[in-house]
Amino acid sequence: MMFSRLCVRSLIFGMGLPLTLTAGTVVPPEGYQAPVVSKVQIVFSMVAHHHFLESRINQFGGPSGHTRYAVPHLVYEPLVTVSNPGGGAMDLTGEDAPRVRIWDPPVGFRFKRGSSYLRPGFSAGEFHGLARFQIASQYSTSARKSFIVQLGGLNTSSTPERRLTLAAGSSRTFAPWVESQWNWAVETAGGFVPYAFYDWNDAKVFTWKDPRAAVPGFGDMGFFCAPGWNTRAGFQVDHLSQTNTGTGTGWVSPLLTENVSVESRALRVVTDAAASDFQIDLLRSNSVDGALSTIQELKINLNDLVQPATTLATDPTAAATFKVGDILQTPNDFTAGGKHPFAVLTLIAKPSALADGSLQQLGTIQNAQNFYDLRFDPIDSFADVAAIHNLTPVPSSPTILSSYRSGDRFTLSFAAPAGTSTWKAVGGVNPAVLADDLTSRTTFTPDPIEPHLYQVEIDTTGLGPRYFVRLEEVPVP
Repeated sequence: MMFSRLCVRSLIFGMGLPLTLTAGTVVPPEGYQAPVVSKVQIVFSMVAHHHFLESRINQFGGPSGHTRYAVPHLVYEPLVTVSNPGGGAMDLTGEDAPRVRIWDPPVGFRFKRGSSYLRPGFSAGEFHGLARFQIASQYSTSARKSFIVQLGGLNTSSTPERRLTLAAGSSRTFAPWVESQWNWAVETAGGFVPYAFYDWNDAKVFTWKDPRAAVPGFGDMGFFCAPGWNTRAGFQVDHLSQTNTGTGTGWVSPLLTENVSVESRALRVVTDAAASDFQIDLLRSNSVDGALSTIQELKINLNDLVQPATTLATDPTAAATFKVGDILQTPNDFTAGGKHPFAVLTLIAKPSALADGSLQQLGTIQNAQNFYDLRFDPIDSFADVAAIHNLTPVPSSPTILSSYRSGDRFTLSFAAPAGTSTWKAVGGVNPAVLADDLTSRTTFTPDPIEPHLYQVEIDTTGLGPRYFVRLEEVPVP
């Protein structure tokens, strides 16, 4: 099948965008190769834990009786995918290692024990953002939640290091790193001083600093994230009610046989009129001060947010009811136990923005929703998270998204229905007779996030100023 005829000479144009200094950002060092933030997801789950403080164990039946009860928690886990759009390998270390800051996740929640809402505002139709579930901010409508995550890897000694490596045209997803010895008993061994994930105390700033000794010397830069996703941990809070209302404690402790419900909806939660509805920033690791290290700001409004349709704006778009015992994770469990996801917020780059280089522009990008799809989806398993793709329809036939030539290298991006076919390039000086097999000169790279997107690089050395190329689909037997 003929894909298209392309005259190389007629497609000589540059994709490079100048680095600009804009409010809130700084220009990185000359030659710095910034990754593209191609996808950000926040996965929301419910889990329950037995009491760990002696006073509460005694309050709920002592050592033998307290295990009939558990405390439900809301869990939130950021997953960040970055891509290398360049023609060469990316190796960013030390001060150049990238970080990502997530401002004001636009999702609100409300909770029930049985049929009763846990906060008066919930009964009135309110959804509360993540910051409202930390004790100090429970009544503050202006409370804000942010994450700063370091994107790195583990060296040969399995020690975290500030280093991001990406092959040309590749992507990788990072999630909060979970140590092999971590379980809920480790998390709560310090009593009111949790280890790294129990996020009840906003003064600990767990979501943008890493307190763990295993993150040597750079925990202040952000919470350390590594490739892959271990689902057994996750930042979490139990302050689902409010102090002096309802339970009077802020947390609830139902029997394992009781039900708890969560209702959620994507919406603006920040009250600062000057703030974006949602914002993602790309930073280097040269300073803990964002004013000195932020190289890109993606300011997003919710105009194009997609979530399930509802009759009323106070109706939830993702909701679930769980028996407490079914979401239990016991203290010494090294698996996710009963932890159960119920929703995911996804910001994912549009194919056209990945292809034309829009997201390689640094500085402040206003209305970044023009380059990303933003969606909020109910889910029922961790496997559902990877199945969330962008909202741009897959074309019914192959479609060129962008093309450019740099020296003797011709690069083309195209979209095509995902299938079992492969592609090859042929060429010649006569568009009517394209007999040259360009296989040895051509590299086809499928997009690791969206299987219907492809990037093609063709070495045009010696082919002359007027040469025609055709991409052909080759069915796999």
